[in-house]
Amino acid sequence: MTMRGLVVMLLLCSSVRADDPLRWQRLGGSVPQAEVVLTQLQPDGTIRTAAPEPKSIPGNDLIALIRDTIPQPGAPASRYLQLRNGDRWPGRVRSCNDASLEWLPSWGNGLGTPGGDPILPISLGQVAVIWMDRPLQRVTQSESWQRVLTQPRRRDVVLLANGDLVEGTLEAIDPEPLEVRLRTSGEEEPMKITKIPMLQVVAIALNTELTRIRKPLTKTFQLVCQDGGIWTARRIEGDGTELRAELLTGGKIRIPWGELVALRVLQGDATYCEDVRPTRVEATPFQEFAGQWVAMTPNSPTPLALRRSDQQTDFLEHGFRASVGVTLRFPLNRRSSRFEARIGVADDGLPVRNRADVRVEILVDQQDRTPESLRNCRVATGAEWVRVDTTNARELTIRVLPGRSGSTGAEVHFGDARLVK
Repeated sequence: MTMRGLVVMLLLCSSVRADDPLRWQRLGGSVPQAEVVLTQLQPDGTIRTAAPEPKSIPGNDLIALIRDTIPQPGAPASRYLQLRNGDRWPGRVRSCNDASLEWLPSWGNGLGTPGGDPILPISLGQVAVIWMDRPLQRVTQSESWQRVLTQPRRRDVVLLANGDLVEGTLEAIDPEPLEVRLRTSGEEEPMKITKIPMLQVVAIALNTELTRIRKPLTKTFQLVCQDGGIWTARRIEGDGTELRAELLTGGKIRIPWGELVALRVLQGDATYCEDVRPTRVEATPFQEFAGQWVAMTPNSPTPLALRRSDQQTDFLEHGFRASVGVTLRFPLNRRSSRFEARIGVADDGLPVRNRADVRVEILVDQQDRTPESLRNCRVATGAEWVRVDTTNARELTIRVLPGRSGSTGAEVHFGDARLVK
């Protein structure tokens, strides 16, 4: 059996010590493999294991390491830096001027600090949003703020705790006397400095026209931590107790293995479907619902939400969502060995949608390859991993149709949807 396109899932006890070996479960294709104990992660992604027997798994076969016993987290609950590439760095601002800032990183909801560089400098051109304090849902979910997050911005926008928005150009963030300084203009004064007490500031969304972020052309590693932090590294290594990472933006951090929830290889042997443009999209309205699909992008305001078998929810940043009536056709050009994704009805907490069921069809070169479990999907049944062989195929077709009840209000999420070489 080939190890090509290996997907690895981390299996841990609920209580993890820093010096405990990590237990991994390998999933090659659709057949679960024996549980192994990780002893080393080398810079090229190669994994060395100790049990049930010593073994080396080549880094070229690695797609992801997922801790299966802990839900994939959403955004951090409190202060964090949101980068344009989708990274989320928990911590706080040490200093900031109109060109760059210094960030003090943390992990474990502020209970610890990653080893390595205690201060991470970064240019404002790489920053999307600075979350200053615990976000208030009634404020951050307002229509005006959602427009700020989802539309291009020519100016910096400060969100206040009362829901007001202040536009201008960020001049500085001063730890003393704890204030944000913004260059603003008005009818009477063409240019002035507005000082806003830090306690009134919820977030600062930065100008989107400053810098255009390009995806790296070489392999990178996306690290997801229990506190919702996401760190992208160009180089990683670990010894079973901690993971050491050289960040894509510069700087180095060390994270205890107990904090790591997922490690995904980007620009490797798997192409996530948000990076693949469908050759054709068909959307058929059903009843009052218009069929639509949305591919995840860095900093998508709403992550994918999928129910787990333990009734908790995984929040995922890779993949796409599609409502009833959508047909997607992805080009394969005989370059993919399989399509895989965690597929399920969106776990959005709405009682009406929780009762809805849908049918998902997967066709490879117009041949039906749909697993039986996808013919009647509900939130309550939870999401499941689906793997479909696409060897030598030219096209992958995915359809979302009404289920047995005929309901049309549900949305299907395809988490970690990817094409494996």
